[in-house]
Amino acid sequence: MNNTEIVIGALLGTVDGKLIDISNSFPMTLKATKSPEGSNKTKEYIFDSEYLKKMLTFHKKVNEVESLLGVYISSTELNKEAMIIF
Repeated sequence: MNNTEIVIGALLGTVDGKLIDISNSFPMTLKATKSPEGSNKTKEYIFDSEYLKKMLTFHKKVNEVESLLGVYISSTELNKEAMIIF
């Protein structure tokens, strides 16, 4: 079982004037780096931008009209760390 605290992903679709149609999505990898001992710094979250670029390229081959519209985030806790990711 996956013990991921935060899940993020890309939202794909089209925009026609004021109408936004979200028609597809895919998850993105999110890695948390640990803070050095004695550091006041919170966890640092990094997502794989190369993966995002590859997935967008693949999706464009299947449906060329879809664009990246935004992202989604899901967290088991509503806290500052979850909110600062995007």
